[in-house]
Amino acid sequence: MATYNYDLIIIGGGSAGLPAAQVAGALGVRTLLIDKERLGGECLHTGCVPSKALIHAARLVQQAKDAQKFGAGPAQPVDYAKVAAHIQQVIVQIGAAEEEHYVKEIDVRFGAVTFVDAHTLTLNDETLTFRNALIATGSTAVIPQIPGLAESGYLTNDTLFDLTALPPTLAIIGAGAIGVELAQALQRLGVQVQLIEAQPTILPKEDADIVAIAQALLADEGVTLHTNASIQSVTAAAGQKTLQLSTGQTVTVSDILIATGRRGNMGGLNLEQLGVTVDADRIHVNKHLQTSVKTIFAAGDVIGGYRFTHVAGMEGSLAASNALAPYNTAINYAAVPWVIFTAPEIAHVGLTEPEARATYDQIRVVTFPWKDIDRAVTDDAQTGLIKLIVTGKKERLVGAHLIGRNAGELLPELTYHVRKKGTLSDIMYTIHAYPTYGSGLQLAAFNGYLQSPTFAGQKRLLQRLNRWRW
Repeated sequence: MATYNYDLIIIGGGSAGLPAAQVAGALGVRTLLIDKERLGGECLHTGCVPSKALIHAARLVQQAKDAQKFGAGPAQPVDYAKVAAHIQQVIVQIGAAEEEHYVKEIDVRFGAVTFVDAHTLTLNDETLTFRNALIATGSTAVIPQIPGLAESGYLTNDTLFDLTALPPTLAIIGAGAIGVELAQALQRLGVQVQLIEAQPTILPKEDADIVAIAQALLADEGVTLHTNASIQSVTAAAGQKTLQLSTGQTVTVSDILIATGRRGNMGGLNLEQLGVTVDADRIHVNKHLQTSVKTIFAAGDVIGGYRFTHVAGMEGSLAASNALAPYNTAINYAAVPWVIFTAPEIAHVGLTEPEARATYDQIRVVTFPWKDIDRAVTDDAQTGLIKLIVTGKKERLVGAHLIGRNAGELLPELTYHVRKKGTLSDIMYTIHAYPTYGSGLQLAAFNGYLQSPTFAGQKRLLQRLNRWRW
């Protein structure tokens, strides 16, 4: 029997690699985790963690402004150097906790990796052998090919959080989740933001009713929106950058931030020569997260699909288990939730209304305004909407879309029902604590039940029985 240096080598110490390392360490197998230079990955250093710290600061600034209507003192100018220091402190604190939590039982090394064959790789010119390997190298920002962009210069999430002072004006290219989150946060921190999207609306993957509310909120806060607008060219002069849009408009700003999507990191790994199937931005895997080379697995952003930290964590854990255990478990993407951390938050799980209509013969849409949630009234946070999509006689939940204060905190319950084929009645008959935002789900389900064919039939039956009794 062949002997190897390691049972599992994990390449990439980010959102997929760290949970994989934890699984392998718990199983007690010989495991090596390799990263280029530091653990934590894009999420910790340039993604989820710093962006949410920035959003938190921006929310506090907005709250200070809003508090003036209650007689609180005027808001002070933002000292962004202190915001930047807070962001870095958060990164350090969470990074230290991750190292303590995930990699206690394994070896960790840093450097450049190249595969030699299905059981061999080199790390900094040292040859190592493995029974199985897991690629979890994450992704990097896609930079659009726009004439003059490279020469003019731009920011990405890799460089934004290193700033200690913000530009006075900024164009954000791309109005997906990242672009929209940062547009609102930076506008609140004093930057005049222009958000540019080639699609007809911002957040093109979200439900249209939710997007309409979000788009109006951004405009109300002062973000200038350009939709159906591609960028023809960029020029720079006198410290300013001018973008020529396909609409005929020009946008002149101090800097540009790119938020046009992600591409898997595969450079230097020698995957194609090894026989691993890849395309321009991802590694192909089967339902067990195994590549076309059976000893090599892949997980996280590098395989495309749902590029979220929570999905990468699940994929990493499952891939490590499949690589090490004598059985294979298939990944299930049937109920993937996500949150866009705008204010108010946008929460999504399951099918959108168009997707549901294309999938099922009959659906019903239940909507409930956020302003009818008592907690939203007490918190002066009445903007928003709950939208539930149900199908079948039992009215099984197949999609849920929310925009409102703390909407993301309501997702676990909804995700459970989508995954377990729960019904509107399951939500309605679950007692929710009052006054919470979660109680709004029960109200939405009850309101939907009163409008349902089932209730209409029960009402008619009761009316007939009452007439008979009299």
